[in-house]
Amino acid sequence: MGRKLESSDASIEFYFREISKHPPISTEMEKKLIDKAKKGDKLALEKLILSNLRFVVEIASKYKDMGVPFEDLINEGNIGLIKAVKHFDPKKGVKFLSYAIWWIRQSIMKHLDEHSQLIRIPAEQKAKIRKIRKAEKEFLQKYGEIPSPKELAKITGISEKEIEASYEIFQKELSLDRPLRESGKTSWEETLLQKALPSPEEYSRKEHVKEKIKNALEELDEKEKKIITLYYGLEDDIPKTLEQIGKVIGVSRERVRQIKERALIKLRKKLDKNLLGNL
Repeated sequence: MGRKLESSDASIEFYFREISKHPPISTEMEKKLIDKAKKGDKLALEKLILSNLRFVVEIASKYKDMGVPFEDLINEGNIGLIKAVKHFDPKKGVKFLSYAIWWIRQSIMKHLDEHSQLIRIPAEQKAKIRKIRKAEKEFLQKYGEIPSPKELAKITGISEKEIEASYEIFQKELSLDRPLRESGKTSWEETLLQKALPSPEEYSRKEHVKEKIKNALEELDEKEKKIITLYYGLEDDIPKTLEQIGKVIGVSRERVRQIKERALIKLRKKLDKNLLGNL
């Protein structure tokens, strides 16, 4: 059931060829295999794992430029997938893949926390960064948005100038919505969001809500659609703040808020009134 992936370009290519031989399975087949696997059927467990390995690779690829070998990330993701099968409860009414994604990401993020090679910085600056990161995480969990340097300064007692300097030391020209590493695609903001993930069941439900919202976006004009997509992270799982969206589309934070509210009024007519509140 999935040999451990060894380190080399050739072995990775071989691994990709091998997993491509196992296409995704139907929802009905998935339910049967999960039921059998939960009862100890090893063949059912193996087939279920093999049919989802491509999704592990897809998720792992988002983190491959963060100082850890890609094959290690895939191996950790596979471990998360196996844990997902063991913990999954079909009676809770969530999709297995959405549920599994939570476990896969958590396994990968835990490995990154333990093994990623971050830039060497002075102990004093490390302490400041830890304080800033803690404040960011708590703010995100409480308000659902990444705090601005000004907000962080109020929370931590560290001046805005020092906060900005700490980011610059941690990574050249680091900002909340830029990659952690110059060659990477995973942002500091996404890392924070990963740390604040809800339970796997709640995460799965939110994914279901996102799909319903995506289907209703045709009711909106292009600017409204863009703002809602960015605000709820419908494409990349990285919700953006009003300020960040304003910079993307070239309008003020207040203007983004006005357009968002107008778009939500339209969506509420199309969707269940409680649906948007579940995101």
